[in-house]
Amino acid sequence: MGRMRPVVVVVVVGAALLLLCSCSYDLVAAGPGELVLGYYGGSCPRAEEIVKEQVTQLYEKHGNTAVSWLRAIFHDCMVKSCDASLLLDGDDRAMKSEKASSRSFGMRNFKYVDVIKAAVERECPGTVSCADVLALAARDGAAMLGGPRVAMRTGRRDSRESHYAEVERFIPNHNDTVSVVLSRFAAMGVDAEGAVALLGAHSVGRPQHKKDFFSLIPRVVLNDAPPLLPFYNTTTTTATAAHNPPHVAPPPPAPKQVVYSSYAAGRGCFLEEEPPLLEELGIDIDRIRRKAVSVLLHPIHAADMDPSLHADPDLSGPLLILLAFTFVQLVVTGRFLLGVALWWVAAASIFLYHGVLKPTVQMDLYRCASLVGYSTLPLMVVFPVLSLPLPRGGVAAMAFGMAFAAWSTAVCVRLLTAVAGDQHRGLLLYPCCLVFMLLALLVIF
Repeated sequence: MGRMRPVVVVVVVGAALLLLCSCSYDLVAAGPGELVLGYYGGSCPRAEEIVKEQVTQLYEKHGNTAVSWLRAIFHDCMVKSCDASLLLDGDDRAMKSEKASSRSFGMRNFKYVDVIKAAVERECPGTVSCADVLALAARDGAAMLGGPRVAMRTGRRDSRESHYAEVERFIPNHNDTVSVVLSRFAAMGVDAEGAVALLGAHSVGRPQHKKDFFSLIPRVVLNDAPPLLPFYNTTTTTATAAHNPPHVAPPPPAPKQVVYSSYAAGRGCFLEEEPPLLEELGIDIDRIRRKAVSVLLHPIHAADMDPSLHADPDLSGPLLILLAFTFVQLVVTGRFLLGVALWWVAAASIFLYHGVLKPTVQMDLYRCASLVGYSTLPLMVVFPVLSLPLPRGGVAAMAFGMAFAAWSTAVCVRLLTAVAGDQHRGLLLYPCCLVFMLLALLVIF
């Protein structure tokens, strides 16, 4: 790697661009045909020339726009297809924008896509798709950064649907292990060499995951796992003390050999194989948060509740729910009820598992306990807090508690039927209702 010729490194961006277009080739065929060179030759002969002119002008004026086009096409093409769905704005109700995903952190300059599209529209109204504008801008941006100018097939169609829910399934996380990253690319038909080329294209511009990187630095420095060179120990320790820490060893604005030769010499911070401490303990705070939000929003968006969020079971979330319940009860009544709460969730899970699920459904007790545990959130946390003004044990508290028991029952049935099958809904409804009605009485009294 240390002797890699500069020309090899320069073409990384171009290779990444070609890979993105080829891996989505089958998904973005132009109508009944295929993507072709010069698709707009008859309908808008100057389309590609206009895009190039605009990309050049924006690069000369703003500089970082060329980098933005590369990252934009990566995020657009990795999720489903190169269909410009990344550009769609959401209203947080009917549709959430892919730009709102945490995986899109740091992406910018979308307003300049409108500038390029407007220039094309003046020449050929309603002819060139946004997907092709984005792809051509990335092609020309790569050339502006010193990469090759590749022949780009066109004829893509714009999506009217955001793929927000799919973003995290396709875009690797900053702290995913190498094996996870490679498996995601493999599922798209991209081999290890292609994955390296695609990720290598991120060597241009400034690092955008500074906030994530610096959250890991104290642990890495203290535990020295993986080992860091004294250069990075000094740099990162100094940087963490600053309010607005600088980038650590920032890569140059264009792909240069020094970036890759530095990695080969060990002067690179690759933390993909070193997950955060909480994840090593099996605690994923972000996943717990998303699961909890899906439970809390069930009465409002019952049809939109995504049981797939709970496909990976855990007991960390339920334990946090029980601790929150214990804290509220300790403050309100002065009683420490953690043992009682733990016993009840365990008994309810065992009852539902052995009495209802095990004879008919392939589900283990661990998953059952996870689903039941998350379903207790409305009844064990929300209800005790909202019922504080009500007389304890009164009719109002009883009615309020039964309503929250119905909420927890609906959530539990929805989550269990996602695994057991909708045909078991009637079988699960009565025992779940019984379990949460009894829990409501426990919480009330």
